[in-house]
Amino acid sequence: TPRAASCSVEPFLTPIFVASMGVARCCCSTCAFIVASCWVVPFVMVCLGLHDGFRGERSWDGGLDLQIADTSALALQAVEVAISGKARVLSGSFGVGVTMLERCKNKLLLWLIGREQTYSVDTLSQRSVLVLDNIGNSPWYTYARKMHRQALSTCKDWQATRSSFLLPVTAYSCGDIDVNSRGGQKAVKLLDLFRRDRSIREALRHTYHVKSESCQHLREGVLISVQHTNMAPDAFHPDLCTGDQVPSTHKGLTVVIYPHDQWNPSWGGQLELQGTDFEPVAMLAAVPNRSIIMDGCIRHRATNAAASAAPVVGKTGTPVNLMRFDRGRYTRQLSEQTEGWPQWRFVLVMQLGCTWTDGHDAGRASNDEL
Repeated sequence: TPRAASCSVEPFLTPIFVASMGVARCCCSTCAFIVASCWVVPFVMVCLGLHDGFRGERSWDGGLDLQIADTSALALQAVEVAISGKARVLSGSFGVGVTMLERCKNKLLLWLIGREQTYSVDTLSQRSVLVLDNIGNSPWYTYARKMHRQALSTCKDWQATRSSFLLPVTAYSCGDIDVNSRGGQKAVKLLDLFRRDRSIREALRHTYHVKSESCQHLREGVLISVQHTNMAPDAFHPDLCTGDQVPSTHKGLTVVIYPHDQWNPSWGGQLELQGTDFEPVAMLAAVPNRSIIMDGCIRHRATNAAASAAPVVGKTGTPVNLMRFDRGRYTRQLSEQTEGWPQWRFVLVMQLGCTWTDGHDAGRASNDEL
């Protein structure tokens, strides 16, 4: 009878059900552990201010606009290029690549979207940072400042920027397609002006052994970012590492452009570069007419500006869309005709991939391209 048949099957179903529940509980526990390791722990560290390691006392050498830790072995040298301003190269041992937690998080995210990633990141700590100053007359820098100033009042799609998924907001960025996409009109024009600059061509060939004319956006166009003094602090991170997001035929470079009208180094907001001991080894001020072109695998972070910061001289148009997106959390002090933009810090960023000069990539290329 149907009743007898049901009774005869039940003893076999019970163990299967119990085993299935055990597997499900195991999977949930594993996922909870991964989430805790990859997001909860970094989140707590950011909230406690421990995201950059346990700082000890450290002395600094150099001027306020560029400081080097006295415990580091970094070297700062002038570069002779066809530039109206000043070019210097900061070289030595830096913290590079992704940490164990970041690798775990990246693998999990890629697994969730059905992709696999084999990490074979070049962990060589000897890297270089190119610092360009007094470049206000360069066409590409002038255009970058114009892009930024227009975005303050006309950008329609503001987005929250985080050091990592689910961590607190560290800045806002403009997501308009003409700016924040590889084929965006403004992003393409800025990159074209950058590649055509003679001084850039010579500096990149000398410092990184790459061809400037081959550089292309590896991320979504140009990042136009605004950061308030009360936003969560940024965490050390790399941008572009060979073997992670850059094929071995290219060099990943991060181009940082400061569009400020004025900036006093005492206002903070420095770009900090991490050393091999997980502590900052260099601090570069966000002064006007400065651009920093660094090896994209160097771990770095943007520090918050002081409450006394006022990067804009005069007034700008009303940032209506930014204020609407922010809902008055950080933009409450901005007037209809904003003057000074007190407590804010600005930056434009391009993350580029540039091919090596002839012969320099010998022995580096891999058959396993990204």
